[in-house]
Amino acid sequence: VRLFAPENSVFLYRHPFTVSTNVDIGAPDFVRYPHLSQATGYEAVLQPGQTLFIPSQYWHYIFYLEGGFGLSLRAMPNNYFRRLHGLVNIFKLIYLDRGLAKLLTPARWYQIKEQM
Repeated sequence: VRLFAPENSVFLYRHPFTVSTNVDIGAPDFVRYPHLSQATGYEAVLQPGQTLFIPSQYWHYIFYLEGGFGLSLRAMPNNYFRRLHGLVNIFKLIYLDRGLAKLLTPARWYQIKEQM
């Protein structure tokens, strides 16, 4: 598992209005994504039965060395500001991103996000 703190988003080429990137952490292309070399993160190898806590908003890349599965559990924030922030993110992810893809065509919207 490789983890990157939220402040590394710019180095990971985060797509606007999403929580995704096209960077392949397992086979990085530093020519296409030169700032990727500035990203700093953590790496851990989990053994069977081990658990890893991934803090909120951390980027994660998971590579299985052998067959297995992962389970992700989320908890509702107890702070109302963080809940509101979560709702805004859901709005951006679902309505704004998907709406612009429908309006501009998915291929065109993707191209714009890559340029951004």
